[in-house]
Amino acid sequence: ISIAETQYETLDGVLAGELPFLELPGGEIGFAVGAQSRRERFEQDLDPLILGYAAAGGFLGDRASVSGPSPERRQQVTAAFAELALPVLDTLELSLAGRHEDYGGGIGDTQDPKIAARWEALDWLTVRGSYGTSFRAPTPAQLDPSRPTAANLPYIDPRSGPNCTGTQSAFTSSFATGNPNLKPEKSTNYNLGVQVDSANGLRVGVDYYNFVFEDQVARSSGQAIILADCRATNGGAPQDPRITVGPLGNIIGVLATLDNLSTVETDGVDLSVGYTLPLGPGDLDIENQTTYLASYDIQNTPGGPLIDGA
Repeated sequence: ISIAETQYETLDGVLAGELPFLELPGGEIGFAVGAQSRRERFEQDLDPLILGYAAAGGFLGDRASVSGPSPERRQQVTAAFAELALPVLDTLELSLAGRHEDYGGGIGDTQDPKIAARWEALDWLTVRGSYGTSFRAPTPAQLDPSRPTAANLPYIDPRSGPNCTGTQSAFTSSFATGNPNLKPEKSTNYNLGVQVDSANGLRVGVDYYNFVFEDQVARSSGQAIILADCRATNGGAPQDPRITVGPLGNIIGVLATLDNLSTVETDGVDLSVGYTLPLGPGDLDIENQTTYLASYDIQNTPGGPLIDGA
């Protein structure tokens, strides 16, 4: 029996309204400020009869793939944000926002801004755009290194041929675990678009978007670890600390941790076309929304090849 429990506690406070005694040509300035405190707890309890993996080496019980009990993991996060709506002119509005989050420990803190603008250039034409960043911290479960899970790993042994070109199949044990040194995932995004609203009820909107995701958390590949180590040692004895070597010099274990590995960049165009016409006592709305994905480039490891995911 395995019982995993995750508990969240969140406390929010928000104050919003309009700034007194301060007005722009387009109207009053709107504002919002707030603070937040979050606590997260992760714990997993396992029946002692199924615990099998021994950190000192070897396997002890019925479930060799399951390690000893995981200690309780906690995460305390504090955050604050502020936002302004600035009606610069009757036809131009700016939105400014910022958020600060502090995760403490090895994760640290982040400051993420956002700026957006909307300009009614003509009665029938609106131009809009935005830029911002975001942040996602690893969870307590992802940071937990104390509970490895074992599995059989078939791999191609690069050392079975010269210059790490071997193709001989081999087997070893793979141990998957969390990583207390994980960094947060980050992203940057921007978009630019136009909206056309004709007098006869036709609406057309076109928006270009671009997102870049960096330091995405992913599981290291045991095969990739073995191959990279072979190349780093020019085919010599393994030196990567994640690789365990037996008395005969053969690989008997690979530790596949979670790491900040992948980068994804994607862009494209959102198109919306709508039409409203009177019908009987009401109106009939017809609308189509289409997204064209121009690119979706994936880099699974830093410095690795780009994969065309589109």
